[in-house]
Amino acid sequence: MIIMRTQLMGLILTIMSAIRINALPVKEFARLEDMSGRFQALSFTEAYSVIWGSPSISSLEPDHGDAVHLKLDKTSGSGFVSLENYMYGFYSTSIKFPVQDYAAGIVLAFYTSNGDEFPSNHDELDFEFLGNIKGRPWRMQTNVYGNGSVAHGREERFDFWFNPTADYHNYSILWNQHHIVFMVDSIPIREMIRSEPLEGDYPSKPMGMYATLWDGSAWATDGGRFKVDYKYAPFIASFKSLKMQGCAANPFLQNLEKENTRPLASSMGCTSLETDNSVNPLEAEFLSLSPQQEAAMAWVRSTYMYYSYCDDKSRYPTPLPECTSRVAASSRVLRSRKQRTKRANYRSFNLTSARESGF
Repeated sequence: MIIMRTQLMGLILTIMSAIRINALPVKEFARLEDMSGRFQALSFTEAYSVIWGSPSISSLEPDHGDAVHLKLDKTSGSGFVSLENYMYGFYSTSIKFPVQDYAAGIVLAFYTSNGDEFPSNHDELDFEFLGNIKGRPWRMQTNVYGNGSVAHGREERFDFWFNPTADYHNYSILWNQHHIVFMVDSIPIREMIRSEPLEGDYPSKPMGMYATLWDGSAWATDGGRFKVDYKYAPFIASFKSLKMQGCAANPFLQNLEKENTRPLASSMGCTSLETDNSVNPLEAEFLSLSPQQEAAMAWVRSTYMYYSYCDDKSRYPTPLPECTSRVAASSRVLRSRKQRTKRANYRSFNLTSARESGF
């Protein structure tokens, strides 16, 4: 009986400890500002155009602009792009992922790029969402390319702490003269600060916003082992609250200087926005993270990040110079997590069970 009581007390203490561990992120999440809520949604017809496929568009209430539904089937994927390019800016959308249990080989992407204007030295900021086999959750990857630094892919990969197929969740990219921040539901998951070690690899030319849904069977799931199975098609991804704000750049000027590796002169002097919206992602309030944002980001990275280029010694025996002590600290957690093989299903997640399971 004494042993049973001891075991019971141990279990209670373990549960209480897990609750205390998660009290910080829960508290900090509640205090985070909804940054995307400060920007205005744009009409699809006014701000975007179709790249390929046949996206369907439906009107929503004014605060959310239009809903855009991308489809992948045997005939085609689909995608759209912004009509304007911006030199620095805030890009945001809410996405609901395809609902099928089997989504292997699918790549759903929300990103910025200038590859059309600068084919040999393009910049790119990526959210890539990778489908998986039945019973396995979607995965999230972020990437940064600057000045054509394709050989130096700066990927970081995360598990989700929610089911992205069940409802809309917000994904945002803040890019300005000081840092790049990737956010999910207003929670920063990655920050890249502009620094001397980055040199010319910091994105420095105007970019447009893209959203695509396509067949990545060659690499997306387990290195291409699992392909898209079109018996589950069509796969539908829905976007709403499409937002962009930044310094609009003239595509004609970009084409004139498309092989120039230096920032465009017309964009370097862009310090204010010609818009009725008073929110400017280039101003001082957007140049650093708050203590609450820092705490939330540290928790997400230590709990859900399972790969960082700064920890990939096979790819980079000598780490890239911007791999700072803060990133290295997160990477040490990764090595511990890689030894865990049990994975929970995000459909039954809450913050405490997620922490205990090591998902």
